[in-house]
Amino acid sequence: QQLNISLAELARMVGVSRSTLAAEPLGSKGHEALAPLVRLLAFATEMAGSLEGAVEWFTHTPIVSMGTKTAMEHFKEGKVEWVYHYLERVYN
Repeated sequence: QQLNISLAELARMVGVSRSTLAAEPLGSKGHEALAPLVRLLAFATEMAGSLEGAVEWFTHTPIVSMGTKTAMEHFKEGKVEWVYHYLERVYN
């Protein structure tokens, strides 16, 4: 909900089926799939000072050193670790 994307899009982004993320309660496969995104957003929240700021950065701010794509676009391309390491370099 915070990312303003559908459950289906979130599922595609983390590489699982929509039903995996829709399960109540969320199973281990869903938790495992979401873990990299949660980790990244938690770190971005620490940097931005709020979840809203982290989401704004993640979804709308281009990472200039890698062109015009946002962190979310890089995440969707599977560059999760690259985005996390980028945050580490910027934060430290």
